[in-house]
Amino acid sequence: MIPTETTLSISYQALLSALPQEPMFRHDPAEPNRGVDPIGWQISPEPYWLSPEQQHYIDQLGPTLAAFATAIQRLYRYSLKNPSTHGWVSDLFEANKPEGLVKFSLMNRFKSQYPIVIRPDLLVTAPAPNKRQPGRNPGLSLCEIDAVPGGLGFTAALSMAYQTALEQSTGQPLSLWPENTPATGMIARFIAALRSLTPDNPTPTIAIVVSDEAQDYLLEWRWLAKTAKALGLYQALHVVHPSQLRLRDQVLGFVDDDTDQSFQAIDLV
Repeated sequence: MIPTETTLSISYQALLSALPQEPMFRHDPAEPNRGVDPIGWQISPEPYWLSPEQQHYIDQLGPTLAAFATAIQRLYRYSLKNPSTHGWVSDLFEANKPEGLVKFSLMNRFKSQYPIVIRPDLLVTAPAPNKRQPGRNPGLSLCEIDAVPGGLGFTAALSMAYQTALEQSTGQPLSLWPENTPATGMIARFIAALRSLTPDNPTPTIAIVVSDEAQDYLLEWRWLAKTAKALGLYQALHVVHPSQLRLRDQVLGFVDDDTDQSFQAIDLV
């Protein structure tokens, strides 16, 4: 359980050295108007500590939001079959969406597919945990539900950096999380969720395809794949661009370069 009160703090340099060297955390000091600080944003001397109430609230959100997403999808498809009574639901869903995108989403292959990552946006709406009475509202409000997995690698890397820096500051291992380190646990669960999509193949070759429109997430996905391999969590995880994809003899795969000599089949995209 993450403590509600702590005297642990870390130095800026300790956290700076614990952060990955990837550019997703750093900028070029030579850039104009950026100063000499290699981090492009402010960092806290300690992580945001959760109370037992808040952790319980967040733990319960996962199954609740998964059930909500399933119910919404079923309601949408029901409205398509019953436009006279529930047509307003599909009208709301399809508003401002291109016709091609709507038709694509209604293909049977996607009928039972739901997001494997749900990213709720939470606002802190109450005082710090140690200033509230036990049993009250955990002080968190859900303001948005997002299914775009961007930020997963960034958050895992930042959490890992804080734990490393805290352990260096105290000189002893910290047991602040109930299962693994935050980075290991987050990455491991994401990979487990992907592997669950191929029950007949326990070790699928997985490709995370990052398009130009999603290039802001490219660096963190590369970090996540590299870290998963370095930690021994999963080796067959690749980050590729759509231009690297190839279809050969009805087999989807990717190549590492323009020569097409390094074709590798993909089990899951």
